[in-house]
Amino acid sequence: MSKVFEITWYGRGGLGAKTGAILLADAAIAADKYVQAFPEYGPERQGAPLKVYNRISDDPIRLHTAVTEPNFIIVIDPSLLENINFEDELKEDGMILVNTDKNVDEIKKRMKTGKKNFKIYALDATAISMKHLGKNIPNIAILGGFAKITGLIRLDEIKKHLHAKLITKYGEDIIKKNVLALESAYEEVKQ
Repeated sequence: MSKVFEITWYGRGGLGAKTGAILLADAAIAADKYVQAFPEYGPERQGAPLKVYNRISDDPIRLHTAVTEPNFIIVIDPSLLENINFEDELKEDGMILVNTDKNVDEIKKRMKTGKKNFKIYALDATAISMKHLGKNIPNIAILGGFAKITGLIRLDEIKKHLHAKLITKYGEDIIKKNVLALESAYEEVKQ
């Protein structure tokens, strides 16, 4: 990868978009990549819409602005689909990963799309999170889907940084459950 690969996460406070972006950045650093991870949001409160950005590159990243035309969009909360103008935002041949129990054809009907060519992937990260964690925190499952789709980051790197970042706050049991969610999502993501 010689150019900068840019990612925009759309979510709501409490669903883990910011933590997911940070874990993705940590795993990319371990893979000898240059990275950025930063949020953009108004009042910090649970349930408020937010965007989080990542940049990943083999070369130093000189940009210090919001991502305006990402290669990849992650939609953690599908209720935000109607608010995103994918035609204006996503790069040609970009990719979209939506946390949903719907199939790709159903997702397309809800999206603002036009002429651009892009791929859409569906992953029920909420169901995976509920199954393994008992609550709706789909960020780790989303990372599993992202790893499978892009091949940019290996699962073992995500697991290692998941453990390092969250062990003191959540403990070994929660880490194990998140690893199961990560692995399940890697297998279940669909185009």
